[in-house]
Amino acid sequence: MNPLVELKERLVHITIAGTELLEEDFRLKKTMETFSVLAEKNPIFQKLYLGLKQLFEAEKNQKPIVLLNILGLLDAVLYTQAQTGMEGDYQEIVTSQHLDMPEQYRYSVIKPILEALSTTGSGRLNVVEDAVKHTPEIFKDYRILNALIQDLDDTYGEMASLVNRILEGLSTGKPLGFYEYDENEYRNSKFRHYPLPKVDSTSLIELLKEQFDPQGKRVMAKRLKLIATIAKETENDWYLSILKTAKKEVREECISALQYHEDNVPILMELAKKERGKAKDMVYQVLGTMRSSDMTAFWMETLKQNPQYAAYLKEDCSDEVSDLLADTLKPSLEKRLLEKEGKETESYLSCTVNKTSDKMLELYQWILEQADSIKRRKWNWLLEIRSAIIETLVLSCPEKLIHFLNTLPEKHKKILGKACFCVDLLTCSSSEVYEKWHDSPEVGKDFDGFKNIGLDEGHYYYVVEGYYEYTSLDQQVRKRELKDSLDERWFDDMIAHHADGRLSQLTPKESQELCQKVGAYFHQKIDHWKGYQYWQGTQHIVINEVLECLYMMHYCSYHHYEGFVLNVCQKCPYIHTWHLRVIFFRLRDYAGAELAKKEAKAVFEFYQQNYAGKKECLEIQKMLVDEGFVEEEV
Repeated sequence: MNPLVELKERLVHITIAGTELLEEDFRLKKTMETFSVLAEKNPIFQKLYLGLKQLFEAEKNQKPIVLLNILGLLDAVLYTQAQTGMEGDYQEIVTSQHLDMPEQYRYSVIKPILEALSTTGSGRLNVVEDAVKHTPEIFKDYRILNALIQDLDDTYGEMASLVNRILEGLSTGKPLGFYEYDENEYRNSKFRHYPLPKVDSTSLIELLKEQFDPQGKRVMAKRLKLIATIAKETENDWYLSILKTAKKEVREECISALQYHEDNVPILMELAKKERGKAKDMVYQVLGTMRSSDMTAFWMETLKQNPQYAAYLKEDCSDEVSDLLADTLKPSLEKRLLEKEGKETESYLSCTVNKTSDKMLELYQWILEQADSIKRRKWNWLLEIRSAIIETLVLSCPEKLIHFLNTLPEKHKKILGKACFCVDLLTCSSSEVYEKWHDSPEVGKDFDGFKNIGLDEGHYYYVVEGYYEYTSLDQQVRKRELKDSLDERWFDDMIAHHADGRLSQLTPKESQELCQKVGAYFHQKIDHWKGYQYWQGTQHIVINEVLECLYMMHYCSYHHYEGFVLNVCQKCPYIHTWHLRVIFFRLRDYAGAELAKKEAKAVFEFYQQNYAGKKECLEIQKMLVDEGFVEEEV
């Protein structure tokens, strides 16, 4: 084989260099001498030797043809002598039919996704996201499913998260959500859902189990977590089987998976005595989500020795657990109040969310009575119970808690301020809320008290601080609709105090009269500008304010756009050309091309009359012409 391979290399070299250099190739001549000896032993070698001899003797214009003929013969010989293979036992090839997933696409179609899931570098996330949005059916191809499983532990965190969401969505048919910027609306990005096809969950679980190593690293823990999310209690026997040998992260996820079967409570209680570190914390976290007749005594003993485990009872909202926490927390808090001045330690009051038993409300009452001592120590207990009360109101709005807040003494209502404002928004009419709170410091002159109020399709909601819907489709919606809309007098106050952010946040499109009032306010806002000295950074203030005014005029259907951009330029003549370009594009989107051109002509003439020849003037005029807002002859 070596002479054949060597001959192939020399002939390819001549093909590239050109047959004119044939006579100078001493290596090819030496190879030809080797074949002169081999020609006597084999007719194929003899044919190759005669071909080489003919190549050297042929006319100049015939040499390329002879070269190609001998290369063709040589390739045929090499192919017949080659072989492929590898050592080891035969293994059955996994096919789509085997997985009950008949879809199989051309390799050219799935290649970009396979590369995105198996390589590194930028742009990969967009490839997979685009496939979810436009060609979701290809995720049923078994090759992509395998690639997704192999990429569960992608080094890029966002990709690993997306892969996990896709696999979970394929098993349930649940849509995937993405937070996207809407090119047609300023600051109006939207959260959109994209459906995924449903694959056979049993087959997917079998793929995830394949070559599973209980003592493996993080990727095995991610596989196990996904299996538990899909299968829940149906794979309980398997969880118990791998628990015997599971290590580190895999062990933690294995313990977490035991939460789906009530029969695992005794096993978890036993593990609580034996486990250490993160695995022990996971045991208590799981036990905090489970109910059993033996749990009360277990938690009573646990909290007596380790109050920090109270945090794991946050999800259990029964009166029994509520009383247990109140009985545990109060002695601990009393002890701290008697101690000498020192730094604050964890109070665990955040776990009282949705706990409204009589004993828990008595604990809240006691904490409020200690307000002076708590403030003197600069502890945040009062803030913690206020946050817990607000979250409870939004999650379940229990009557007992509402009655508790409404019957508090005024001095305690002032301490809880924001929580009392919240309960009135959820239970009182719009006029009652305004009359009671419009002069309150809880609202504030900048109307910060409204920052947790959201508007969605004409309905107002109180949203728990820090909650963002697009972070997780499975997250419990921590928002509750207000009993009534906002009194229109609030909007008069916001306009008077120039609370632009709150007006943008809370103006209902459905109220035409109110929209006209708010739209007029944003239109007139430019008239009240005093202009800007254009130091670095203030340009961004200008562009943001102008776009906000334009958007709100459009949102409120207040279509008085003529003269608006000219007014901006008169107030801020040295506006960046790029910023002015953006403003004109937005004006064209909202008001139409004809009005945008009319406004551009007025701006062009303004600079021509007042700033002719200046650099800024020339740049702006050139931009208006280049972008088609102004005809060149102007």
